[in-house]
Amino acid sequence: MSVISLNAYRSYFDDERGLSDLGSYYASWFVGVSRFPDNQWVVEDKTGQQIIRFDVAVAPNELLTDNEDLCYAVKLSAYLARAITHDRKTGGLLSGASQYNYVNNIINHVRWLRLQGVNHLSSVNDGVFAFFRDSIANPLYVRLNLEDRLREKLDELQGIPACLEQYKVFRSRVGHVEFNNNKLSEALGVSDRLLGSAGSPMVVMLTNFRQHNGFYIKNSIKDRYAGGSVKETAETSSQDSIRKELTSISKLYRQCQIFKDLFPVSQRIPEDYFQKNNINPQKISKNMGRAGERTRDIPQPIFFELMDRAIRWVVDYAEPLLELDSQALAQYEEYVSQVGRGGKEVHKVHYASKKMRFWLSKQLEWLDGHPGSPYPISGFTKDTSAKKFESVLPAEQIQNGHALRAQGLTYQEIGERLGVSKATAHNLITKGVAVSGASLNKCLYHLLPTACLLVIYCFTARRQFEVESLQAGCCVDTPNGPVIRMYSAKVYQEHEYFPVTKLVAKAVRVLEALTEPVRNGESQSLLTFPALGGGEINYWSSGKVNEFAEYVGVPDNEGTPWQFSEHQFRRFFAMMFFYKFESGDLATLSWHLRHTDFEMTAKYITDKDFRRAFEEIKAERIVSFAQSAANARTEALCGNMQKELGDFFSSFDAVSESRAEKMIGKVEEIGYILNFVPDGACFGQTPTLLERSKCLMDDAVQTSSACRGSCVGCPNLLGFETGISAEDVGLVLDPASSPMLKAFADRQGAHNV
Repeated sequence: MSVISLNAYRSYFDDERGLSDLGSYYASWFVGVSRFPDNQWVVEDKTGQQIIRFDVAVAPNELLTDNEDLCYAVKLSAYLARAITHDRKTGGLLSGASQYNYVNNIINHVRWLRLQGVNHLSSVNDGVFAFFRDSIANPLYVRLNLEDRLREKLDELQGIPACLEQYKVFRSRVGHVEFNNNKLSEALGVSDRLLGSAGSPMVVMLTNFRQHNGFYIKNSIKDRYAGGSVKETAETSSQDSIRKELTSISKLYRQCQIFKDLFPVSQRIPEDYFQKNNINPQKISKNMGRAGERTRDIPQPIFFELMDRAIRWVVDYAEPLLELDSQALAQYEEYVSQVGRGGKEVHKVHYASKKMRFWLSKQLEWLDGHPGSPYPISGFTKDTSAKKFESVLPAEQIQNGHALRAQGLTYQEIGERLGVSKATAHNLITKGVAVSGASLNKCLYHLLPTACLLVIYCFTARRQFEVESLQAGCCVDTPNGPVIRMYSAKVYQEHEYFPVTKLVAKAVRVLEALTEPVRNGESQSLLTFPALGGGEINYWSSGKVNEFAEYVGVPDNEGTPWQFSEHQFRRFFAMMFFYKFESGDLATLSWHLRHTDFEMTAKYITDKDFRRAFEEIKAERIVSFAQSAANARTEALCGNMQKELGDFFSSFDAVSESRAEKMIGKVEEIGYILNFVPDGACFGQTPTLLERSKCLMDDAVQTSSACRGSCVGCPNLLGFETGISAEDVGLVLDPASSPMLKAFADRQGAHNV
């Protein structure tokens, strides 16, 4: 392919030295041998790679590559949109992901044009554009009339068995006969991704068709869609999706005017119809699209409970699990070696796995009763369900079997005593007590990474893509505390350093320890783990948070999972920063979130419900302290406030449905202010109690300088007998920031030597 001269377009490019490369259709973001003429591009940015395909269906049984000029025009538009840097209306794409999405939007526009009988971009006119503009509020599948066309195609296949046979794909490894969705999508001229859009009528139709004709269907799909009916009306597209689609298409129309000579004659859109009709993607999306609902916040008490469990996994459970990992691998190898040389590999694995289940059930017993702990571990590589196990092997029989075995009876004799066969008696002894729980593999490479990521999300406020692209060595210590190097994806699109707590630094260290066996010179990802059964596990976040929440006992949403999103963590971080810290200011928060303006930051912290929820949570915590003090469970509480809170709780009527609400209301009326210090809970900032604070100085309570023992005897202290350890304080505070805290940490360190 010949080069092109870009001399006439110098003003659109930052670096003129690269114009010769661009003119020869080579750009720095191509990976390896990828070049402009290829029908599959591999492009990269600072976070990874994207594969962009052009050999895709754009009309029934017709690929984009079948029309050489049209394919060239789409490639050129995608190329210019990434290469141009001085005009955001024609370029401005800074990442491989945005270029990938851009190409998808352009190809979908081509599909819509082909459906209207427009085979070349030069045939677009006022009427075609007006029809497109008026239909943009409809979902893509509606604009492509996909529901009716799919129904016709499936009816056709149902009526001609020979044709249906061509859509069968036999997977010999698993013994399944699957339906060829790729072939169907090509026959319809759409992407297989569109056919599989979650919740769309196409998914329901395809699921019912596959079930009726005996094709394999995943249980998750079958449970959700099989037997379902198709919705009569489609929901309007969201404002966000309309804006993104129109922004991409408007770039193409503008490019065809500015770079007219570069496009094939048959693919030059005659006019910039967006400019001609004064179409602004931002405005039209707001007028025609469905307003996106703010992501529903998880109720704060549930969110706090979830984060409590995640922090426990990082701080308390990670190291025991990592130690158990190496011990378990050695034990597993020992069990495998016991089978002998003649045994088949599959039998060795089966034998060792059964033995490991019993061995693991005896590990980490000291964690029994700890909130959300990984005890008991039910297997080596596979989880065990006690319910399923006990249906065959009741717990009482298992206990009796172990007792008889301890007396020296043979399996045959045990079977006779219990009224079961010798084989069942053997199972009673060797499989151990039936327990439900997660396998060691799941604890190490699913639950523990999820806990680490929850901590990182919550205390960095970074986006999902940014967190999931973390590399080993990203967190470093500085004189001012730890910082983490992360990619700022949405605005700056470059790596930057963010200050973090020691808790985040520990979560990163745990991920580094988990991934160390599989990291190499080519990949330093913190989300690729070794599997205990061999191979690697690429962590995929979908569903993992709810899986973790269920395991650690966090309540679900009345039987349905919570919808977790990065924005919930970012908003929570922003709100806590703004409301919790008196020194918090909008400029600092906006910088940390990497917002381009204060208006976006303000949206994060003006949730009318949050301030109320935040105050209610503190009130509920105070009431729980009061209840503990009044119910004689005082072995863990002490100090003057213990009696005051106990009297406060006892002053209310006996338990009733409204008692808790009344107490919370009274707490708010009194104006109790709760803060935590190393000795316990401090109520010193409560206006009515301020004057009696032991550390009052210049009309202010000196909570920031509190250390273990410094608050003992203060009338405003609700003391914890166990206190808060130096290590716990050090996770969120730098001891060097407080002379008192530093002295305490030094004393503690000297004491431990």
